[in-house]
Amino acid sequence: MFQENLGNSLFVLDSGPSATDWIGAVSAALTFVVAGIALAFAWGQIKEAEKTRQQVADIERDKAQPMVVAFMEMNDTKFFMELVIKNFGQTPAYDVRFTSDLPLQQASGGNMPERREVLVPEVIPFLAPGQEWRTIWDAPFIRSKDRTITDRHQATIRFKGLDDTHLTSSAILDWSIWKAVSYTDTYGIHHVAKELKELRSIVDRWTEQPNKSGIRVTVRNGDAKDLRIRKLREEEAQDREENPPPKRATIRSEIGIEDEGPATIVGTD
Repeated sequence: MFQENLGNSLFVLDSGPSATDWIGAVSAALTFVVAGIALAFAWGQIKEAEKTRQQVADIERDKAQPMVVAFMEMNDTKFFMELVIKNFGQTPAYDVRFTSDLPLQQASGGNMPERREVLVPEVIPFLAPGQEWRTIWDAPFIRSKDRTITDRHQATIRFKGLDDTHLTSSAILDWSIWKAVSYTDTYGIHHVAKELKELRSIVDRWTEQPNKSGIRVTVRNGDAKDLRIRKLREEEAQDREENPPPKRATIRSEIGIEDEGPATIVGTD
């Protein structure tokens, strides 16, 4: 930039921006770019945090949803297999519906000349956390004799969870893995109650009347019998030199003691 005087007029000639101007402009542009990048990064971090929070919320919500499944379980008697529909979730399940690709049947045999269908409710209105519905399905040892009955079933359980969310679970109910299973007898509180009930029925029949059911008590006078045995052994010791062995055997047999050789008195007073 320079100035030139022409008469009374002053002209200012501009030669363009200086290096300082260019440096300032570039610095301002770089600052704007950096600020834009920082803003974009911060926005991305906010969105990522929101996504993470949403994922955590979804996971917690999924964990809080009910989880209803169907499975087979041997009952306490180890005689019957039961069908169980149970809610393993943390919240209640509503409108629980069980369906199977093939009807569930009990095998023919024993007191049932024909197969019978296992009855399952069309809908279970409510299952609290940990609550279950169960019914007897069949006896493995009876079912193993029916060669044509269906063993494998594909089951589907549909139910509602939080905010009426529709949920589904699947299960494979297969008898083939249960037919060859062996069990040991396990006695629980059910068996104790059964035995106590039978004992009570016996006690209720006790009476003091003669020729009636009652409790029989045998009384033994141990001191008297011990005195007889001691006296017998003293007589044997005294009579051993005078009487032959058959004589001693006869005396011992009279009170029901076998002859096992010389008698030894232990712990006498």
